[in-house]
Amino acid sequence: MTDSRTAEENLNLIRSLMERSTLYRTVSVPGAAWGGFLSVGAWLVSRGWDLENPQGRHTFLGLWIVVLALTVAGNLFFLTREARQTGRATFSPGYWTAGRSLFPSFFCAGFFTLALGFFPLGRAAAAAVPFLLALIWILFYGLGLLATQHFAPRSIVVLGGLFLLTPLLWLLIVGSLTVYAPDSWLRAHLPVHPSALMALTFGGYHLGYALIVPLLERKNGPGKEEPPHGL
Repeated sequence: MTDSRTAEENLNLIRSLMERSTLYRTVSVPGAAWGGFLSVGAWLVSRGWDLENPQGRHTFLGLWIVVLALTVAGNLFFLTREARQTGRATFSPGYWTAGRSLFPSFFCAGFFTLALGFFPLGRAAAAAVPFLLALIWILFYGLGLLATQHFAPRSIVVLGGLFLLTPLLWLLIVGSLTVYAPDSWLRAHLPVHPSALMALTFGGYHLGYALIVPLLERKNGPGKEEPPHGL
């Protein structure tokens, strides 16, 4: 009796993990492409904007809130369409499990966004807010993806690692160049516009993900990307 119950629990666990893996495999590719194009478009729109003024942080924040809203709306559309095609529930237990894993990082990102975006600041401090927000969003997004590593495909874990490392490396490189080589070519050509950094990560990384994952599916067979990282 005990062995039978244990076997049933193990089967339920495996089925649950497979469902969670399917979540990322089916939704993230179109969602990543949609969000990537929106991020690159936002950068193109805002390239000439002067954000180093008292209202610059609000302008930057407003732009990327619109991008976030459109990205979420697009992902909901893809999620609903996929559910109709496969006959699955739109919001399965696997989706709520992923949401619980993402929530702490996303909550922290939202908290810092509200604090930096609306707390009264001096002109110099306010001018630094757009880049601080970009670094915070990239960092916590990466942490959120990595929080799903026990049931997500490896591609999600790699994507999360890229998002996590990018702001850390950027700060390390910029800080080192500012101190030791302020007049170097690399220091002059590093992305200094916050929307450029957003386009590199939320745009470039997501578009790269949307291109690579279908190639992995073709290599491993239809509907198969890779096993969950934690299995």
